[in-house]
Amino acid sequence: MFNKSLIKSNYKKTIIKKTLCLALVLSMPLGITGCGSTDSDNNKATEAPESADANSENNLEDFYPSKTPKEFSNDYLTITLTDDYEQKETVDYLFNYSSEYSLCFGMSETKEAITAAGYTVSGIDDYAAVAMQAAGITSEVTSYNDATRTFTWEKEINNIQYCYKAYVTETDTSYWMFQFAAQKDVYDILSTEYDSYYNSIVFKN
Repeated sequence: MFNKSLIKSNYKKTIIKKTLCLALVLSMPLGITGCGSTDSDNNKATEAPESADANSENNLEDFYPSKTPKEFSNDYLTITLTDDYEQKETVDYLFNYSSEYSLCFGMSETKEAITAAGYTVSGIDDYAAVAMQAAGITSEVTSYNDATRTFTWEKEINNIQYCYKAYVTETDTSYWMFQFAAQKDVYDILSTEYDSYYNSIVFKN
């Protein structure tokens, strides 16, 4: 399923928008049970620590010309990205918003479904660890806020390096997994933007 070859092997910044779709293809859903379920908790993913400035020789505008905030809404939540993102169809995730340079996608699993599937998960740290193990990811998990953990990883295909950042959030009845992805050169610039995007999330009733 994830062994598709959609791009040429030679990396060029000018073909970012043609190759970024691979980041979603390569990112195996990090859930445990394989189902994307939802809850009705009305929580806000906010109160994040301060982020360091992006360290890159490139200018943000070279990769990210649009800086106009835009709120996106689906059946589960609202999130503020920028107006160069568009909603895309997806099978493995509850939602997927894509720009020419970056991806934002998410899913959730109820605690009841996780238990029914035979997993013992006692909290958000356990969920993050089991989800990474299920997806074959090795990464250091860090605390983002009381209800959220975050981790990053990289994936190379056809000589192109992709970077991912995941936020795992626990609500009363579910665990949510939000992922952002970009080619490495762009990710190094946008990684702090991802914190801002995540902080804007508001779950619907």
